[in-house]
Parts: sequence; structure tokens; C-alpha cells
Amino acid sequence: MQLSYFQKIVFAGLEVISGILNVFTSIIGKNPTWELEAKYWKSKLDNVYTSRVSESARERVNAQKRYNDERDNLLQSDTD
Repeated sequence: MQLSYFQKIVFAGLEVISGILNVFTSIIGKNPTWELEAKYWKSKLDNVYTSRVSESARERVNAQKRYNDERDNLLQSDTD
């Protein structure tokens, strides 16, 4: 999936923030487990994109079928 320019900036910012939080957490002696890379949101965006693409493909197939049916009906009515 292609991310928009704004989404790339947001995800890059989240990665930088999580890195800074991990550094500060390790400095104070705790376990650095900050994960703000937005893997969850990236997967959600991928799912939305995939469903939109599959729906669009399904609509194109249905439109092609309606077109073929209408064309066949018109050709059949011309030959009668």
C-alpha cells in the first residue's frame, strides 16, 4: 500500500518519539519497551486499502457484466 505524504510524516514522527522514549527509559534504568511505530495503524490502513481495492474490482466486474448483458439484449432486439 502506498502511504500518503502526511501518513509517512506521522509514522516517521511516531518512530522518532518511540526512539527518544526508549533512550530516556533506558537511562533511568527501566526496560525500554516503547513501540509507537504504529504497526497497528499501518495494518488497519492496509486492511482498509485492500477492502477498497477488492470492492472496486468487484464493482468493475459487475459493471462489465451489466454492459455485456445490455449489449447482448440490444443486439438480440436488432436481429428480431
